Amino acid sequence: MIKKILSLSLALVLLFSFAACKPEETPTAPDAPQNIKISDDALITWDAVDGALGYIVKINENDFSVTTTSYQASASESFTYSVTTVGKGYVLSEQSQTYTYVAKEIPTPPKPQVTVTIVGGTDIKGGKTLQLEANVEGSADKSVVWSVTKGADVISVSENGLVTAKEVETATTVEVEARSNANPEKFATKTLVVGVKPVLTQAMLDALTCSKIAFNGYVNISAYTIGSFSKLEQTYSMVIKTVMGGDRWYAEYENSLGVTNSLYCAKYNDMAALVGLSLNNTELYEVMTDDNGREISWEESGYYNNFVGLTVDDFTFNEETWNFDYNKNDGLAEKMIASANPYDFKVDGFSLLIADGEVSGIYAKSADDYSVLAGYRCVQELMAVVFADEEMEIPSIGKFSHEDIHDKLNQAVANMQALDSYNMTMTVTMSTYGTVTQNFFKETITNDTCLFVPYKVTGTVDKEENRTYVTDGSYGYRKIDDGLYNTFYTDENGFVASRAYNSSNFKGVRPTFDFAGEIFRAFFNDPETGDTTYYVADEMSVVAKTFYNGVGNDSVLYGLFATPYRASDLTIIPSVTVNAEGYITEAVFYFNMTIMYGVVEITYSDFNTATLPEFASFDEFAVRQVPTQWSGMIIDATDEETNVDFKTDAAEYIDSFDICPSSDIPFFGTALGDAFGFVMQAVHISTSTNKAHMSLLMYYDVPLDDDYTIDSSLKKIGKFLTDNGFVRNKQGEYNKGNVWIEPTDNDLDLIIYIWTTN
Repeated sequence: MIKKILSLSLALVLLFSFAACKPEETPTAPDAPQNIKISDDALITWDAVDGALGYIVKINENDFSVTTTSYQASASESFTYSVTTVGKGYVLSEQSQTYTYVAKEIPTPPKPQVTVTIVGGTDIKGGKTLQLEANVEGSADKSVVWSVTKGADVISVSENGLVTAKEVETATTVEVEARSNANPEKFATKTLVVGVKPVLTQAMLDALTCSKIAFNGYVNISAYTIGSFSKLEQTYSMVIKTVMGGDRWYAEYENSLGVTNSLYCAKYNDMAALVGLSLNNTELYEVMTDDNGREISWEESGYYNNFVGLTVDDFTFNEETWNFDYNKNDGLAEKMIASANPYDFKVDGFSLLIADGEVSGIYAKSADDYSVLAGYRCVQELMAVVFADEEMEIPSIGKFSHEDIHDKLNQAVANMQALDSYNMTMTVTMSTYGTVTQNFFKETITNDTCLFVPYKVTGTVDKEENRTYVTDGSYGYRKIDDGLYNTFYTDENGFVASRAYNSSNFKGVRPTFDFAGEIFRAFFNDPETGDTTYYVADEMSVVAKTFYNGVGNDSVLYGLFATPYRASDLTIIPSVTVNAEGYITEAVFYFNMTIMYGVVEITYSDFNTATLPEFASFDEFAVRQVPTQWSGMIIDATDEETNVDFKTDAAEYIDSFDICPSSDIPFFGTALGDAFGFVMQAVHISTSTNKAHMSLLMYYDVPLDDDYTIDSSLKKIGKFLTDNGFVRNKQGEYNKGNVWIEPTDNDLDLIIYIWTTN
């Protein structure tokens, strides 16, 4: 309306002005504007008309006067427009063509393309709370609006995602929503189950009292750094599976290489015994011992159904976890965990898990354990589902069947064991960190000597190896009498005894071939030579250790780590070849110790005709007796100032450190044999007090067990210490008076720390 009034006023002014003029002649009408254009933002422009006083722009029905050649209209709405020229004497030109402007639609700014997720538990206990968290990706605005989309009569949710549930009589499914403030079109929902407070009844316990039960679950191990600012370093999980019934127990476990193995246990003369299948294809019973080396009875082991005899009164409801905690300190918790879990576990009670009106399983959280991972505090959590079924099968070790082809191999084994002498050569082709090497040696085996002579190969002569023997690098075993033998090495004075062993079976240091032919399950007959090659069953690959023997641990490890090798172009399975005369002439196997792997090739020859080489004279050999005390035992030591090696009396050298007198230290050789390596001074942190002590560090060169551990040696030293009056604490430290001793497995090296306290 205002625009119309203004336009009318302008017209009247022009009219009155025109009437007041007394032109001498009638003005000529000007030209109409040309080249009229309009921009996207509604700016109307045209070309200037000569002699124009101004212009009238008509927008829809409204006129607007301007003195320029442009007019800015509103771009928010569509309209029609035209332009008229105002000439001299205020004469108007013809109106230009009428045009139409179509308003451009202003795009709405796009909403951010966010994603919303909700993290947190899926179960909430009736009468309890559950904290949820919303994660918003794709926008700087991370805020959300929480709401209940299902079950508002059962739960509520705060603006921070804290869900509060009422107590319910039946399990109830509810749903919450988190909607993005940055883009309200984006949201996430999470379904929750509000649980009913469980009830434990005697009937539920009685349902698990049959003789056969099984556990399936896992153990989580969390390792924390030690110190004022302890933090979680890593967590890893191991699956557990155990089955038991009557006098048998079975479990599956992962060894140090991550390979799943089976573990069999049985009641044997009222004791708990591990059951294995020997290389001789017979069941092997090894009575289990505790950390102190004491044998464990079947009753103490707990390898049976420990639910038998339990009552409701044995458990207390835990308001925080909603589990039922065992409330007695009678040793049953240790037995229950042992029956379900094949791994070491510092038991600190256990709880029953209740689901769907029955006992579904057990839960246990260990006490702090400093022995799982050196330098860390570890906490284990066990959760396992329990099953009870009288028809359940309890796995047992199966023996290998006998076939006619095994007769030849069994006879060859007997022939090899009966030999008085023979020669053996061994070639080890090995890769270590990508570097391939070959080592060769020849062993001459007689009734009283096993002589190893390394050699080098420099080509072939008439298809035979050209060997250069390193006689000054010879070593081996020497039988002294029926109860004593020594290991020896070579120096400038000839053969020198290095270790002494009490043994009446000197043949035990020769290649034993102590196996039954039945464990070899495949074979190949060579019709031209009459030779037969036998290939061992995969799980019996450790039989390779019986093909040879060596001084020290290195070569023995090859046999312990023997394993099948299969590739597209090559297969190596531990094998032996028997010739037509009934002797084992060859053996081959592959070993893999991760950073070191390779192939061992062995030949046997000169059956009952082999003799020691001429240089192998033992006329001046100084016999070493098995040491029985620190005093008088000669050991190798190093002068710290000059770095010169020297030999000295063990007792005097131990006393020189002024840490613990040798007279207060039991002689560990009684338990470990003549395996002493060295002693030195070291700072040791006690695992029980976390305090540092100046200690003696003793290294013992003990053999590796068939399960790739040194557990048998640790058990021997533990039993030896307790037999000598030492008391073991939970951390594996032994104390007597002010003397403390801690045997440790340091990456398969047996290290014994000794210190004293005031």
